[in-house]
Amino acid sequence: MAAQQPYPQYVCQQENPLTCHAATSESGECSICHFPAILEAKTKINGQHPYEIVAFRGQRGNGRLYEAVNLTDQSPCVVKEYLLPRQTFSPQQVSECREAFIQRSGISLADGRVQNFRLVMPVDAIAPPRSSSTSERYFLVYANESPTTTSLKQYLEQQTPLPITTTRIILSQILQSLEFMHQQQFRWISGQLQSGILHGNLNLDSVLVADQDPGLLVYVCDFHFWEHLFNSPSHPPSHPTIAQDLQAVGDIAIYLSTTHKEDLASLEIIPLENWVKSDLPTADKNFINRLMGKSAPPFETAEQARQELLQLPPISKSDLPPPQITDQTPSPSRQVQFRWWMGLAIAYILLGGVALGWWWYKSQSKPAVANDNIPCCIDQIANVPAGPVLFAAAKQGTWDYLFTQPHLLVRNKTLQQELEKAQVLLQAWEYQPMPISQDGITGEQSKAYGPQVISLLREETTDFIIANHTDDIDPSFGVKPFAYNGIAVFVAFGYDQRQNSLPRSLHGKITLKQLRELYTGRITNWQQIGGPDRPVKLYFPSQDGLLHIFERKVLVDQPSIVAFRRLMSAQGSQPISQPGQQCSGSPCGFASTTLQLRAVIEDYEDRNSFSIGFDELNKVINQCAVYPLALVAKGRAAISPFMLDNRQPITPATDLCNSKASYSINYRALQTQTYPLTFSLNVVHARDNRRQPAGQAFANILRTQETQCWLKQIGLAPYHAMPSRSACKAKSQKKS
Repeated sequence: MAAQQPYPQYVCQQENPLTCHAATSESGECSICHFPAILEAKTKINGQHPYEIVAFRGQRGNGRLYEAVNLTDQSPCVVKEYLLPRQTFSPQQVSECREAFIQRSGISLADGRVQNFRLVMPVDAIAPPRSSSTSERYFLVYANESPTTTSLKQYLEQQTPLPITTTRIILSQILQSLEFMHQQQFRWISGQLQSGILHGNLNLDSVLVADQDPGLLVYVCDFHFWEHLFNSPSHPPSHPTIAQDLQAVGDIAIYLSTTHKEDLASLEIIPLENWVKSDLPTADKNFINRLMGKSAPPFETAEQARQELLQLPPISKSDLPPPQITDQTPSPSRQVQFRWWMGLAIAYILLGGVALGWWWYKSQSKPAVANDNIPCCIDQIANVPAGPVLFAAAKQGTWDYLFTQPHLLVRNKTLQQELEKAQVLLQAWEYQPMPISQDGITGEQSKAYGPQVISLLREETTDFIIANHTDDIDPSFGVKPFAYNGIAVFVAFGYDQRQNSLPRSLHGKITLKQLRELYTGRITNWQQIGGPDRPVKLYFPSQDGLLHIFERKVLVDQPSIVAFRRLMSAQGSQPISQPGQQCSGSPCGFASTTLQLRAVIEDYEDRNSFSIGFDELNKVINQCAVYPLALVAKGRAAISPFMLDNRQPITPATDLCNSKASYSINYRALQTQTYPLTFSLNVVHARDNRRQPAGQAFANILRTQETQCWLKQIGLAPYHAMPSRSACKAKSQKKS
């Protein structure tokens, strides 16, 4: 049906003030109808970062789209502007909408995973202050939108008619996104949990298509929980349901099955429920009718509908539309060539659909590696506060070690000194280690990491905090990862040919299940998992952050965590902190990686016993006292934390002592988080536009190519997939 004209209270000469180009003036509103004007190029908007408008794109849904640029790092972005114009909304309605917008300005998975199944979510939400004269304008900022992305409506106008196989691929991806939305548990920025969210606004404008390798990628955007806030008060209220989402997919399927552009126009004015498509395969027609609820039984869930779609019979030759008749009759040889080409094209489409489905299945289990469109050098980062700035990290934690330990990057210098040299404004910043527990293992919940981080940031005693886990931090705070590290699980090296070599007995790997049973006391002898007949000695680092990650990723369930903590408490709370200090019993904690590695190799060399320990990857590389085992998650292949220069994983036959320069961290496995014990390093900051953006600025500094190279040199996996010839390498060479 024809869309209702927005904002009827404004008498717009072009009938739609959202796209009326007459509505541009220096006063910020149309000189004729006084509707808020389209923002002009170079208009600046301040949120978590400063943004600058580049060009007006047009209307999408209830708002305007603009091309823009993030002035902090000059990265492109898209800004969507929503409006609460005065002649349409009362002050009370504006206040209610503003509060709801703030409460819904961010949403994430409740369990902390980084997955989105092609949901287009904003990276920034900007609500004006109550006293602002421009309080009619609200903004959502989207980053990294592909320049090839178009709305499904624009795509159909260019591509009609679509092959049936392409239609199926588009519908499958939409249903997969809905399946994810309907089934997951989410957390709003306010901290409120919600089981499943509904789209509620699926249409040709809120589905985006990107024609990329290996094929079409389909995204959904403009969700009801944002869009409906800016509906005119006269607009009838709506309460989305799963059935309505599925019916909307059916409506989209009708548009996808049109043959000519003229059909698209006619579908705008006729009821879609009266649609009849005679040249569509019967199975596809029945499927669409079930989506729309016209045929029994209707689908109850998006998962059920998608599984039915995947079971539709393959497209046969008789299902294809007849060839178009042209004025020129091709010769017999041309006909043969045409049929051969068509067969090849059909095969390519079918194979492409299978490949696309496989690619998406594989990619959804791991977050995407950030793109390479990043600033070269630290001195390119703008808006770095001059101070005073106070930031913190856990004492003796990952960042505390990397930031303050000399010799890691440059002889006699720390990473902190190198950063301050590259950006002199950082010299006025103060770093303060936090002597707090990161997970409350001692049972004293008041010392738990998450609550203390929240308290420090809310009380404004700290501008930002660097953390290596954020699952217990309120998602209303901003989290910006900048590098990856991991936990290495190791045993004594004992080269391959040596008798009783534990790496050889274990085939160089261990499963997470075996690791869980070892550290809960269920496995007490190596013979139980294929090793020699020797008792197991368990070692662990005394760093609370690593213990928390180990518990969450290896032990997982509460009974296993309780068993692990019971074993630790049985040996007392004081870790080994001095050379020569003996570990009595098992398990045993160590205050430093060096002491733990020394104990593991001494057990093997001097005491003919076999111990296992774990610690940070960056502290284990470039040594040959221990062998880091490959890890096996359920249903996955073994992943080694270290790779040789020929891109093959190390094995028990690898001479680690003589190959220190020929292997490195498995950067790709950490960046994609396929290595099971990967964790990110993150800048955590308050989402408060009234405070100086110190955390955002520091995260941008850490994400530059220059700093990413430094982090790689000290044993971390870069957050970005670094270019083969990055500008920072050239700069480093010039310095040297």
